[in-house]
Amino acid sequence: MPSPLGHALGAVAAGWAVAGAPRWPRRLPGGAAAAAVQSAAGFALLGLAPDFDLLLGTHSTYTHSVGAVAALGLAAGALGWRSGAGWRWGLAAAAAWGSHILLDWLGTDGAAPVGIMALWPFTTDFYLAGWHVFPPVERRYWLPDFWAKTWTMITRELGLLVPSLALVWWARHPKRGT
Repeated sequence: MPSPLGHALGAVAAGWAVAGAPRWPRRLPGGAAAAAVQSAAGFALLGLAPDFDLLLGTHSTYTHSVGAVAALGLAAGALGWRSGAGWRWGLAAAAAWGSHILLDWLGTDGAAPVGIMALWPFTTDFYLAGWHVFPPVERRYWLPDFWAKTWTMITRELGLLVPSLALVWWARHPKRGT
């Protein structure tokens, strides 16, 4: 499963792919810079949120499902519609949350039950991709190979997700003069 850094990068890319990347001005103080930071932070938090189920002892279940994505998307869309922002924000929020599910599905999971309950509420079966794009997060910091495994994991996540984020930024960034 990807690290929190990987989930945050994936969520920002997914959210910006739907909502568009805000303009980042040359001068940081002020409205547009604050909007860019807020947008990235909001999407990053949505990408991390499914793992809050660790606190409940239900990791990789309901919050890691299409049911959770749909519920969040509808709620965020309704709030966006009421505020005049439209349904696009609901779709962007759902994409950011859903990126967590996609990245976990592409990860390596050694803890039972293996995988995520991705298709809940339709089924409670657990799913994991047949090929493991992301190595597991090593949490046993006292092991001698902790830092080597952590470096490998972070390097792979950055190598895969930073170019994805840059591509989304380039494709969805408001162009000057428009």
